[in-house]
Amino acid sequence: MSFVIKRFCEWVRARYIAAMLLMGLLTLWTGCGDVFRPVANPIPGVNPDPKNFHFALVASQNAPGNPGSGMQIDVSGDSTVGIVNAGQQPVYGAVLANGSRGFIANNDGTVTAFSPAGFFGSIGSPTTITMPQGLVPTFLQSTEAATMYAATSTNGSGPCPNSAGGEAAVVAISAISDAVKNFACLGNNASAAGLAPVLIAELPNGQKLYTVNGDGSVSTINTINMSLGPLLFGGSTQAAGAASSVDGSQLFVLDKANGAIVSINSFTDAIASTAANAADLQGASFLLLDAHLNRLYAVNPASNKVAIYDASTANASQGLPPRLIRTLTLPPAASNPVMATALNNGTKVYVVSSQAGGSSATAEVTVIRTLDNSISSVISLPSVTPNANVINTCLNAGGVSGVRFPVSITSASNAQRVYVANCFAGSTTAIDTATDRIVVPLKSPVSAFPPAPGSQGPPPQSPVWVVAGP
Repeated sequence: MSFVIKRFCEWVRARYIAAMLLMGLLTLWTGCGDVFRPVANPIPGVNPDPKNFHFALVASQNAPGNPGSGMQIDVSGDSTVGIVNAGQQPVYGAVLANGSRGFIANNDGTVTAFSPAGFFGSIGSPTTITMPQGLVPTFLQSTEAATMYAATSTNGSGPCPNSAGGEAAVVAISAISDAVKNFACLGNNASAAGLAPVLIAELPNGQKLYTVNGDGSVSTINTINMSLGPLLFGGSTQAAGAASSVDGSQLFVLDKANGAIVSINSFTDAIASTAANAADLQGASFLLLDAHLNRLYAVNPASNKVAIYDASTANASQGLPPRLIRTLTLPPAASNPVMATALNNGTKVYVVSSQAGGSSATAEVTVIRTLDNSISSVISLPSVTPNANVINTCLNAGGVSGVRFPVSITSASNAQRVYVANCFAGSTTAIDTATDRIVVPLKSPVSAFPPAPGSQGPPPQSPVWVVAGP
């Protein structure tokens, strides 16, 4: 009997275990049902990187009484992707270090600010920023992401009068509020144009500005509170260009009077060293730092030469100057060099030259191969007959609000294109850096000038500056 009871109990236990296992499986199945149900989940695509949208900005002048323009060029498409109205008679253009904002300096005492077009939107509506009373912006510069600096001058009354009745100041513009947030008066000078800043160089860390002034002196400005530091140069020296070193430890200044590259210690603002090259640098007017190779290029229209220096040998604390690598004489066809640009990949430097007469204007681009610092080719831009209405403007003559360079040059940040803005031609030429051939001329917006004899419509506006975005 006990045997029967034992077998019965084992049978009940087995059935109980089986039932519990079945209930567990059913519960598990029920709980996992949603996982195996067919569901279509969309797979998002990869958004384009805004850093891959490369562009250039061209500032152009219109007929007097009409707004100028800012034209944005898409590097990859060799096309215009946006145009904004600027103020009266633009003279310069610049872009913030992060490319988020473009600025155009106008001769009417204003700066135009706008957001460049990108992958996610078209070019933004322009904002007009009025300078303090009596100040007219002539140059723009910034190594920062939220502030743009404008060099200003005028002979009118304003907040920074000097002993000769002129004005000289640097204005700090907030890129967040599109408003003037501070300014620094550069002080007195014996001439109205004396301390008028011609250009600005800023250290990479954004802590200090240097201005090259009309009398060849150099002013220093602390960007934290826009206070003035010591006034440098003057007398027998004459600064004509300036560029910060890659690490910001020194400022390289082109002294065109003595034909030298002078290094200034940015911590003490004292002269650290001098690299003399008088025969080739006297009269030089433009200085470029190639940050990729850490080289300096001094452009001299007076001697038709370009002097190349190794900036890596310069040491402010030890008083070591940059080393002269080579001086190149440009071909006669490329005489009167005025400006240079370097590709970000370190392979080439492009020097633009221009010649203008009463009936024609030409421009050439000399290509320097950095591997051996030799001239590899000369690119001739098409000759043009200048619009008679803009000759004085392009030549900065006749009392007209002129431009710093009748032709200007820049290179795209992806090193695929070089752009030459030609004031006389009314267009900007794109050059393919792989072949060093002209790709396409990009006309500026139509001007309000009357049509030239024999033409079908008004001429284009006159480009006064071209700058590349990051």
